[in-house]
Amino acid sequence: MSENFQDSLQGEDRIAARYARFVLQYRWPIMLFLLVATLLGASQIQYMDIRNDPDTLLPPSNRYVATNLYAEHNFGMGNLMVFALRVKEGDIFQPWFINKIQELHRKLVALPNSREANFIDIAAQKIKFMGADENGLVFKRLIPTAGISTDDPELAREQLAFLKEGIKSNPVMGPMLVSMEGPDGKLCAYEDYDKEACVATAAYIIGDYDDGVKEIYLPWVNQVRALMDEYGEDERIELLVAGEPYFLAWMLADLVNKWWLFVLSIAVVVVVLWLEFRNWRGAAFPLLGVGATIALTLGMMGFTEFKLTTMMVLTPMLLLAIGIGHSIQVTRRFMLEHAGHGDCEKSAFIAICHTIVPATLSIITDMVGFATLATVDISFYKDYAYFGMFGMLTLLFTTTTLIPLLLTIFPPPQALCETKEGHSWETSVGGMLTRLISGPGKWLPIGVVAVIMLLSVNYTQILQGTSDDLMPGVEKGINYPRAAFKESSITIEHLMRLNEIMPGVISVNIPIRGKEPVTPLCKTEYYPDAIYDIEDKQERAQQCQIEKQKLGCWDPDACGAQGIFNNADVLADLEKMENWMRSHQFIGYTGSYAQYVRLVNMLLTAEPGEKPVIRDLAIPTRAYLTSIDPDDDRDPQGIVQLYNGLLETMTSEGDMDSFVAADWNEGVVLGFINTMDPRETHQVTMDIQQYIEEHKNDKGFSKVNFGLRSGPVDDLSGDTNELSVDGANYVRPAV
Repeated sequence: MSENFQDSLQGEDRIAARYARFVLQYRWPIMLFLLVATLLGASQIQYMDIRNDPDTLLPPSNRYVATNLYAEHNFGMGNLMVFALRVKEGDIFQPWFINKIQELHRKLVALPNSREANFIDIAAQKIKFMGADENGLVFKRLIPTAGISTDDPELAREQLAFLKEGIKSNPVMGPMLVSMEGPDGKLCAYEDYDKEACVATAAYIIGDYDDGVKEIYLPWVNQVRALMDEYGEDERIELLVAGEPYFLAWMLADLVNKWWLFVLSIAVVVVVLWLEFRNWRGAAFPLLGVGATIALTLGMMGFTEFKLTTMMVLTPMLLLAIGIGHSIQVTRRFMLEHAGHGDCEKSAFIAICHTIVPATLSIITDMVGFATLATVDISFYKDYAYFGMFGMLTLLFTTTTLIPLLLTIFPPPQALCETKEGHSWETSVGGMLTRLISGPGKWLPIGVVAVIMLLSVNYTQILQGTSDDLMPGVEKGINYPRAAFKESSITIEHLMRLNEIMPGVISVNIPIRGKEPVTPLCKTEYYPDAIYDIEDKQERAQQCQIEKQKLGCWDPDACGAQGIFNNADVLADLEKMENWMRSHQFIGYTGSYAQYVRLVNMLLTAEPGEKPVIRDLAIPTRAYLTSIDPDDDRDPQGIVQLYNGLLETMTSEGDMDSFVAADWNEGVVLGFINTMDPRETHQVTMDIQQYIEEHKNDKGFSKVNFGLRSGPVDDLSGDTNELSVDGANYVRPAV
């Protein structure tokens, strides 16, 4: 029989012929191997980790990923979700509305992986009325634990008035608690909160969830959607929801909910295969082969436990599309040969020989295309490339090889196979295309291509390109909302609406760490009493350093508290930075521990019974103190440390953990960006980095390190190695 095969393959590639003979000779071991491999792959699919985690889009060594993880692990506020309730009539200061906010707050806190201490809303533990009286600071909860009274109107009015005053008198957190709008519907500046025209029309609940939520996205987001359905039924309010964990989790849930689209695509393929081959073998075997490839590829994803995104759904869809094409080719070749002589062995041999080489070349070309994606330092591109290459390679065995082998075991009757002339519609289409390209009609496709090229040149602006930007007209970056959901979807509508009524919905974190580590406190041996007699501040500081080196510990009673957040110069530079950030056109709000120190200064500077002056919302620096009283000789460091002690005493455990570390030597600046355009968000990042570069040697900032210059998250070597030294290898810290 091999001689007959050889006769029918005069001029064919000998390698292809040897491969065909090999697989036909060992068909049963090969099919058994593919079956076992497919079953093993299918068993690993359950371990696929599709979590839509932005922290895995880039490698852990990336400075931006490392900085984001550092802030998330140490301070939280990295997985924020916003619920906004907006009244349709009147303002928010109504018992039913405030109680609804409190009720929703408790339900959001009850969700898995919540960080209750980091929640920001009028019902949150950390958000308090902050005032002062003759005895000092006064901190109280904005809302009674039992809620606003519903059976005593007079008491309810008092409680609502207290709440309103607490919001309007808190410039630090007020803008992130409620939406104060003017008659034109635009947000009021904080200075205008007392004006009658500014009305509180919405309240926010900003919830924080730890990274564990990424492992339970589906059940978690189903609970969130249930809350949305429950509170969205109230016709008195407008409910808006956004935030990274909700957004990314709903992308995954929406994908799972669209399972029927994949089933529909399979059904379409079955119909096409049936119309092409008119027998169950031609309809089933191509699907069986491609299904094996998909199972193997998904199984490999599960086995490797890569952190995947929803983009991975493209891989099985792509394999289905390409694999069916290869399957039809080899099946069609077998059927046509079988129609001529009825010898299934010979038909399989010829089908493999004639398709294995072009199939291999085609798949190699596809794999090279995937390989180019792997050169991009973005993790989901790499994942897509690796698994795409793996899946494409398996198609050679599950389609071009397996299908002919199956047809030798389950051969179709010769009468059911199409003749070599093919279908009538193929002849009609082929004839039409031949006439088109042989006559004047050939200019039609050429013209279409020319028009497309001209339009592309115009919209990409390639003629205006430079070495830094070859195509200025092409949007750079990822606009996640537009990429993930339709413009008409409720998710996008909520996001866009929230971006209008809030100071911003995209957060930016800037970690700040002291260059000098904190020294352990003295417990058995303390600094000599002589230090207390030194009045000159510089001399005392020098003596404190000498004793620190000598004893290896720090005595706060003699030398004051440690940590950069006990340093007035550092806080003053933070104040300047936040003022600059708030003036940026794309930054709507910032928050840090420095804002609390400013607020305490404003409250304590006012005389008891007098209204605080916004001018005193400032860090008590030497310049500030002497601007009020030129003879004021108080020590700014001592005032700051006094304020810190008061705040530590007046707040509950965990209230400040999202802004400052327990040792006072680390903290974070939290900002909200009021744009979702990727070019503008990138510009914000570049502007912040440039500000840090220009001010890194200022009196306060010279004592701190910003962000990280390298990863992974636990690698802080970038603070001291060549990356931190001005020169060719210098790297700006990430934010």
